[in-house]
Amino acid sequence: MKNKLSRLLDSLPLSSQSRDTHHQSLWVQLAAVLGIAAILLGWGLGHTLEQHRQQISAQRFSQIQLFSHRLSDSLLALQQRGEIISQIGVLKYLLAQPKTNARDVEVYLQGLVDKLDAIEMIELYDNSGALVLHTRPYQDRSYRGEADARQPLGESRAQFSPMLLNQERHQIGHWQKLPVADNDKGIQYATIFADLSTQFTAFHRSDPLGEIPLILFSDNGDALSLSQHPLQQTEKTRLWQRIEQHDFGQQVLQDKHYLFVKIQAGNFDPFYLVSFVDERQLLDFSREAQQKLVIVTLIFTLLFFWLVIQRHGVRKQQQHYHHALTVVENVFEQANALILLSRQGKLLLANPNAQQLLAELQPDEQPLWFYQLFSEEDGDYAWSQAIEFGNWQGRLTTRQNTGVEVKLQSNQQQGFGLILMTLNPSSSLELHLPDTSLGLALLNDDLLPIKQNKQLSTWLVGSSECLSSFLGTHQNEIRCALEQHGHWQSEAPVKLNRHHCYLTLDHHLDSGHWLLVAIPNNHQHESVATSGI
Repeated sequence: MKNKLSRLLDSLPLSSQSRDTHHQSLWVQLAAVLGIAAILLGWGLGHTLEQHRQQISAQRFSQIQLFSHRLSDSLLALQQRGEIISQIGVLKYLLAQPKTNARDVEVYLQGLVDKLDAIEMIELYDNSGALVLHTRPYQDRSYRGEADARQPLGESRAQFSPMLLNQERHQIGHWQKLPVADNDKGIQYATIFADLSTQFTAFHRSDPLGEIPLILFSDNGDALSLSQHPLQQTEKTRLWQRIEQHDFGQQVLQDKHYLFVKIQAGNFDPFYLVSFVDERQLLDFSREAQQKLVIVTLIFTLLFFWLVIQRHGVRKQQQHYHHALTVVENVFEQANALILLSRQGKLLLANPNAQQLLAELQPDEQPLWFYQLFSEEDGDYAWSQAIEFGNWQGRLTTRQNTGVEVKLQSNQQQGFGLILMTLNPSSSLELHLPDTSLGLALLNDDLLPIKQNKQLSTWLVGSSECLSSFLGTHQNEIRCALEQHGHWQSEAPVKLNRHHCYLTLDHHLDSGHWLLVAIPNNHQHESVATSGI
């Protein structure tokens, strides 16, 4: 980002030979910006109403096609379910059993209705056309021969009714009439009623003009609005006359531009999905888009004017600009944990590494001030040195007794009242002592525990001073062993509350801390590789 902006600034040369040359260069660059803005504005205003219409129409037709595929899949699944229920599934088995009664069949069929989507009622008829049994009634529905006049289709010889559109209930119904496998109960065929309203009204799409309208036309010309944009009856009649002989296309009627596609799913009757673009709404959208373009172009023109003038301004402003870019680049792009503070010590900004480190150093609360993070004595001294001399570097101890390498830099001389702080944890062990079956603790140079893992804390519950007391009593012995051998181990188990453990002390860390390992007495013969912890 810095390099790109620098190249942009460098492309506008600042001449220092004379005032005339300076002003001439400035006016040439302003004229170039104005010319580019005029070209962009002319291109945008040349985006005509017809181009907007083509763009919106293409988007809406694409949405309708996607929805039609989804509907086709749902209808094919419904067709297959009907065939399975009537001829292949459990119903065939139940009807073939001599002991099966009507109640058993009703319970099974009602279970199917409760489980399957869209299917709302199943009826069974004998060879005389009399109703033998049925599931719970759905509204006032009952088969009244809606599919009798239809040609049997497919291997199942099923008959399909037309789409039954109910304007008052805003409902889309459908009947399937399917022969039932031969049985001794006298059942000849089954009728299945499906309410397809949920599948057809699941179309909720929008574009720059708002909600996309959608209308369903059945194969006999009945229409039902599937969105919040109903059509008048005269519009439906005129539109149906235009589209009934076509599979897809566009039609223009008065102030609406219609898009339609014909759908044939399995053995169901074909139907049409129709959407439209309202010319009045499109005109308002086009005008609003052009107004926005003019405003945005004007704003960017003024902005570039200001940038060009600033480029020919005071050199100090350029230095501030480049310095600000450097600060931003350091905060967000460097791998170190960087924090930006005010001269009062308030944390203003932290990059992701710094945020993660702060959360590890103080998991209970998020520090907002410098003094909340470090101990008062060390922190006050480091801060005063950074304010007075412009920088300070060294090691500070947090309020959680964790050592951290800190570097403070002040940019007061460059005109910014900010402090940049770099954090580096001395060792990952200082932040994370792993939870193992061994007790682990970090000791400072005075051989006092400053941090311990969960296992050791559990052993010391109720008697946390016993470890410090033992180390203090045997301090001379431990120091002699460390000086001679670089490590120390207790000769006998040490009682830590109710646990007896062997203690070992080695691994002098870069931070100046020692690693203490407490090994339970029953592990005394095991080899412990603490260097891999």
